[in-house]
Amino acid sequence: MLDSRLREPGESRRLIRLHLNEAPWGPPAAAVRRIRDAAERANIYPIGETKRASEAAARHFGVSPRQVVLTTGVDEATDLCLLELGRLLTVRPGFNGFTDRAAALGLPARAFELPDYAAMPRALFEAVEPNDVVMVASPNNPTGQPFRDEDLFAVLGSGAYLFLDETYADFADGAPGLRWLDRFDRVIVFKSFSKSFALGGLRLGCMIGDARTLERLRSRQEYYPVDRLAVEGLIGALAEEPDFPERLAGRIRPLREELTHQLRACGLFERILDSSTNFVLAICRSAAEAKEIQRFLAERAWILVASAEPFGLAEGLRITVGNERKIEILERALSSLGRQLQEEGALVADRD
Repeated sequence: MLDSRLREPGESRRLIRLHLNEAPWGPPAAAVRRIRDAAERANIYPIGETKRASEAAARHFGVSPRQVVLTTGVDEATDLCLLELGRLLTVRPGFNGFTDRAAALGLPARAFELPDYAAMPRALFEAVEPNDVVMVASPNNPTGQPFRDEDLFAVLGSGAYLFLDETYADFADGAPGLRWLDRFDRVIVFKSFSKSFALGGLRLGCMIGDARTLERLRSRQEYYPVDRLAVEGLIGALAEEPDFPERLAGRIRPLREELTHQLRACGLFERILDSSTNFVLAICRSAAEAKEIQRFLAERAWILVASAEPFGLAEGLRITVGNERKIEILERALSSLGRQLQEEGALVADRD
């Protein structure tokens, strides 16, 4: 039985989704209008629209259209790179989608354990070979922390390709990838429109890099893999609200600080990492404890948070930055769990 005492009277029992790093608010209004209009033309292939969307993305990021490949999210981008370029090297804890896609494609992959949450492992630098593909998200998922520029430079200096996933970079203080395009022809920057443009349901992103490399990757794509609704939504968002990511990040940052404060104050976690993303990583004392907190939140407060176990950190919980109401409900739930644990500890002490 779910405990309704964790909610205020009159609140619905709809699940609070803090497990997929979705934006707390909806997408740009222009994107919604374009999508609605495009639905009436769903019988027509998006040939011209795909070209216009690529050109719009190129203008937004300040590059040539030849340097842009639209993809159905990071999964397709990963597939194209691994099929065309070389062996995958990555890090743990880190985004599991890279190794999952390599396994699905039957391709070799190695994941190296991070010595801490900001420095890349020495073992990776010792193992990397020219034409390998080093794939990392920066800021990293699930740690929420960016990698040091010097480590990323070291990868590029090895002759390997660097696939730099900047899905969460708009929530950070800076994103170096695009600034490096003139210096390195083996850096491929992935930009997602799911988080910073609140368009997760469209599954749309793009790779940006050297035009010759991008042409190799483009040649492997299926026939217009990005659908009409996605490209129309992107065209609308970029045309009328190109500053949407900055505005969204401006609203997220104070909420991220509040969430971080609440998680540290509740006393349930061993460590809360500072985050440069739209989520916060809470590290528990054990994997079992992480599972118990995750279960409590889901069953007693209808709050979903993500286990970091698939990312290589079983004792971690990744918690999306929600709006003010969701953070308040989460705080009440964690406080309730803390009181419950104190009462259980007191009962044990009395019996002893």
